[in-house]
Amino acid sequence: MLLHDKFIALIETHAELLTRNWIKEVKNNPLTPGYKDLSEDDLHFRVFDVYRRLSAWLPQEETAFRQTAEHYMKLGRARAHEGIKLSEVLYATALSKVELWKYIRSQGIINDAIDMYRALEFFRRIDSFYDKVVYFIATGYESSHMEEHEVFKKSGFFDKVADSFAHWFVKDIK
Repeated sequence: MLLHDKFIALIETHAELLTRNWIKEVKNNPLTPGYKDLSEDDLHFRVFDVYRRLSAWLPQEETAFRQTAEHYMKLGRARAHEGIKLSEVLYATALSKVELWKYIRSQGIINDAIDMYRALEFFRRIDSFYDKVVYFIATGYESSHMEEHEVFKKSGFFDKVADSFAHWFVKDIK
């Protein structure tokens, strides 16, 4: 089994533990006060979904792009309607990545320089996922004043944003 596959298996197998760690962090973090009053069940669903989507997205990065973009754009819109500040939403998202990295490092499967190089390459892909997530959450948040059908209609706002992002983001990383 490749190290990359071990990381994905860790995420899938331990998504529940990662989720509990994130909930504890986000409820106690002074930078996410909007999350303190949310139920643990609601928070569980929110972050468990991120880990589940991550392990599904990594093997098929390009084919899942539009679904991932739409999902996180809708998430941003939902958080805006809930009244949670954008800075808190983005910080809570970053905390999910931090928890993931801390957990993988704690598992003792990075044993030498080659493993560390592979781990860094894996996390480059994780960073790419989170870059997209942050952008589409923010775009969704900013579009919360628009009607849902207006945002997601064929050749509408979402299509223009997703196509532009895909064009410029891919261009910039080549």
